[in-house]
Amino acid sequence: MNKRAYIFYLSVIMMGMAVSFLAGKRFAAEEPPVTKTNAVANYEPASTGEVQGFWLKLQNNKIVIYDKTKEHMIAETDIRKSDCSVRDIHLLENGIYLETMEGLFKYLQAHTS
Repeated sequence: MNKRAYIFYLSVIMMGMAVSFLAGKRFAAEEPPVTKTNAVANYEPASTGEVQGFWLKLQNNKIVIYDKTKEHMIAETDIRKSDCSVRDIHLLENGIYLETMEGLFKYLQAHTS
């Protein structure tokens, strides 16, 4: 190959790297929108020393997550009432209290598998 071909290929590679870098900078700076799947992950309690606590209840035939005061809805899951057992439906109608986020994730994972 001659010298011009090497220069051409080198310039194409450099331009590709520059475009990739700029595109990565632009899209990496944006915050992802809050969706149903990451709404709980973005939840932060008022103070870190406070007991977290979550309530699970049925609302509109879906499981909804509330904070420990039952006043603020944190997220609505995609788990339908028809996916739960009769025992779980009875418990969810009254509300299930989970003390930690780990317990919440374990419960939700058990009902989505």
